[in-house]
This record gives sequence, structure tokens and C-alpha cells, in this order.
Amino acid sequence: MFQGSELHRRVCLALDEALGGGLTQPELAEQLGFKDERNIRHYKKGRHGPPHEVVVKLAGLVGKPVAWFYETESENGLVDSKPGPSERVSVPRSSRNSSQEELLGQLVAGQELLLAELRGLRAELQDVKRAVSHRGKSRTPGLEKAQ
Repeated sequence: MFQGSELHRRVCLALDEALGGGLTQPELAEQLGFKDERNIRHYKKGRHGPPHEVVVKLAGLVGKPVAWFYETESENGLVDSKPGPSERVSVPRSSRNSSQEELLGQLVAGQELLLAELRGLRAELQDVKRAVSHRGKSRTPGLEKAQ
């Protein structure tokens, strides 16, 4: 559930920061790739969470690392990084150093590149499927017999 989650709280904080920085909701929606501000209202109300690519754009707008959106701070001061749904890794905030932050940034950037490549491959696959589908439909019944 997105509403009430740490991700929801951080998305709301980032949206408020972007809006507080002088952007209007329609401008922010455009920056995030939406036709109108409806999705922003849905995110703020917790109806559904943004896809990862929207989190990446929002992070860029407010100057936060993408990983910030997926971290939770527990009562004992540890930060739980959530690299994926399968595994959690706890790293004390105080023991992080710049090389770890840089590595985390590189990993996130690599993930973003892989996701972009995957989206491109999916689009190509859809184009091929459409072409094959149209090729099969374009044949006129009985045309082969006439030739």
C-alpha cells in the first residue's frame, strides 16, 4: 500500500519542495511528463505510487538522490536501503562515506540505464508485433489464386 508508506511521505515532501520552489502544479506535471496535474494529486493523496522513472525525474528536480526515496529510518538510527523487493540491507547512516554514496549513485544510474534500455526494447518488440500483425491482415483473400 502506497498511502502512509515512507515512499509516500518522501514523494509528498519532494512534490512540496518542487512546488515551493516556484513551480505550479501544471508546470511540475509537465516536468514529470504528465499531460495535467491529476497524477500529482493522486500521488499526494496516496491513491497510487509513482513509477520508478517518475521518482528519478522528481529526484532530479529537487536535487535528491533516487535512493533517498526508497530509504527508511528505523528507531535505532539505521537506514534500510531498499534496492529491490527481494532483499533489505541495513547500513548505519554514520558509517557511510563518500565512496559508498558514489557507488550507490553509480548503481542507481546503471539501473536507470537498464530500465531505459528495457523500455526501448519493449517498444521495438511492440513495433515488430504490429508489423507482423499488419502484414498478415494486408493479404487479400483469393489474391494468390488469381496470380
